[in-house]
Amino acid sequence: MTACRTIFPALLLGLALASCAPARSCAPPFAQATSFALFFGRSLPSGGEVTESEWRGFLDSEVAPRFPAGFTTVPARGAWRDAASGRTLAERSEVLEIVVPGGEGQARAARAAVEDIAASYRRRFAQESVLRTERSVCAAF
Repeated sequence: MTACRTIFPALLLGLALASCAPARSCAPPFAQATSFALFFGRSLPSGGEVTESEWRGFLDSEVAPRFPAGFTTVPARGAWRDAASGRTLAERSEVLEIVVPGGEGQARAARAAVEDIAASYRRRFAQESVLRTERSVCAAF
């Protein structure tokens, strides 16, 4: 567990720094794109966790309409520091990745949709936060 706590912050820092990099030149068949990742905790403050049915319902109602071209979800195990107790807690999580082709114009619209998705999850499941990352990538579809 100690190695995970050391690696995870380093990974987040790397992702944050990568998002600050200027647009890159992509070799064909790759083209400029923006990758967004959202990290959703499944634990509920009232106890229990977001069920599979609730998670699928959230994807169907909030994510799919905003990104009908597609997205990927990956189950994960996350850890976070509780603001009230200061303790680091582990929980079942989901990682949502969305890759949007194009330049800054497409990224700007996608960024707004990502913020809406995160806000909706926080409201619906009484979450403190949803971690979001953004980075410039080269992608081929």
